[in-house]
Amino acid sequence: MNIIEKNRGNSRFKNIDNEEVERRRQYLADIKVLVHSMRDNMRKQRLTIRKETKTLRDDLLNTATEEASTESLSEQGRRYIKEQLVKEQEEMIDDLSSGVKRLNEMAHTIQDEIQQHDQLIDGVEIEVDVAQTRLERGRKEIERFLKTRSDRIEWRIDCLDWCLIKTIFFLFLFTVFFVFYTFIS
Repeated sequence: MNIIEKNRGNSRFKNIDNEEVERRRQYLADIKVLVHSMRDNMRKQRLTIRKETKTLRDDLLNTATEEASTESLSEQGRRYIKEQLVKEQEEMIDDLSSGVKRLNEMAHTIQDEIQQHDQLIDGVEIEVDVAQTRLERGRKEIERFLKTRSDRIEWRIDCLDWCLIKTIFFLFLFTVFFVFYTFIS
């Protein structure tokens, strides 16, 4: 959004009106709120699971000492299953958290690439403007030359016009090639 706002006068962004800018700004704000709420929910779930795990372990340890003699194998199995479920939930939350971190890193990478592309496009625009200026100057020089020579010999001008048209065309092709070659280099 900062790029668009800074370059509003630029020809690339002049088609983006204030409504579109505001819509994009609101979209980014909504995404930020969504990411923050997902992160907060995952943190809350992780804390809740850890608290429940700690309480469950404490309860199991307390009851285990009291009921060690009367506890059956099925109760031990249930306790083991509960502990395994808690571990699996913690692993799932950790996986979700790492996924959100990866998405955040990808978003930053995409933003950096967009900024680099904008800089490249700006460079190409400058080179094209310079080439257009040179071509216009050359065209005016040729027109001036043709006007001064047209009074002398008309048949030479016809031949010269044809040669100049070819020369202008080849100069134009050379300039376009040069601009793109310097851009690629």
